[in-house]
Amino acid sequence: MRRINWIASYPKSGNTWVRAIVDRIVRPERALDINALGDTAPSFAGLTQKFVERNRIELSGSAPGEVRRWWPEVQRQICATAEHEIFLKTHNVAAKFDSGPFPDPDSSARAIYIVRDPRDVALSYAYHYKYTLGLAVVALCTSSAFNIKQEALGLTELLMSWGEHVFGWTSLKRCPLLVLRYEDLLNDPAAGVRAIGKFLGKPLASEQVDAIVAATSFQELKGQEKARGFKESVRPDGFFRVGTAGQWRELKDQSVFAPLIEKNARIMRKHGYL
Repeated sequence: MRRINWIASYPKSGNTWVRAIVDRIVRPERALDINALGDTAPSFAGLTQKFVERNRIELSGSAPGEVRRWWPEVQRQICATAEHEIFLKTHNVAAKFDSGPFPDPDSSARAIYIVRDPRDVALSYAYHYKYTLGLAVVALCTSSAFNIKQEALGLTELLMSWGEHVFGWTSLKRCPLLVLRYEDLLNDPAAGVRAIGKFLGKPLASEQVDAIVAATSFQELKGQEKARGFKESVRPDGFFRVGTAGQWRELKDQSVFAPLIEKNARIMRKHGYL
């Protein structure tokens, strides 16, 4: 039985970029298409929604977190029916629930986790979800945070706070783990590509690394979206916004980030953000 390779992150932390890199590593025979990333690494939430629909499961909008009851079975079915190596994207927190741990250790092969400075996450989060920056900061500090679509409750993702999310995944003992900092990927994408290839058991030659770096550059991804659109975007003005680090420093009033720092100073310091 095959097991799942997870590509996990808090929202707006570089998950799509890493999925593109993985796509180039495991499917080098075809050109990169950002609208086909779901073929290589589909969303676990999307597959859960299909499971809910297929089994005619009724979920309550007043208790969106109940979808977690079905996560173990969804993972088992994915593994039992897969014909090829499995890569899945998720924004779910890694935690122990009453229905069992997520991710399920028996269904998991390995996990790549991307972490990003929460101040930049808050800026991207605010843009993506059309929040004020203050509301985005509150969301990142909230232990009961969800991603919810009322019309498709199977898509619900349980985030918890940014700090709980980072701690949950970076403390994972259920399967081999590679932690990548978004800022390090920006600073030296070739090193990041080599690390991902090695972790997946697919070491890359120098020319392969160079080709993957070029194919997955921010300019290339943004250019594809501009030319053909990106079906995962929720905004008409685009998914790929800036693709830089340290945007938070440009704000004159830094007090908006005070709750993030107060709540997460220890884990921010651990990952080099303070």
